[in-house]
Amino acid sequence: MSNKYQAGANFERRLIKYLQAEGMRAHRTAGSHTPIDVMAGANGKSYAFQCQLDKYFPPAKIEALKDEAKEFGATPNLVWREDRKIVIKEV
Repeated sequence: MSNKYQAGANFERRLIKYLQAEGMRAHRTAGSHTPIDVMAGANGKSYAFQCQLDKYFPPAKIEALKDEAKEFGATPNLVWREDRKIVIKEV
């Protein structure tokens, strides 16, 4: 397993802990073979998250996330880290 993959997986796990602390149920889609890295939900609402260690998200990846999230009735979100903090932006 590469260090880059491990760093990304650890960031996704950190996001899950953050979301759980906010009262959501959250699960990682291991392997990242889909546009959604983490799915979460609370109070009848669903959220789809695409995670990157940096802030760069290729436009095609954003569109794929939006399309996939729509199929699940989920709100699409981009997540990255900035100054060791989690940043979440709805798209």
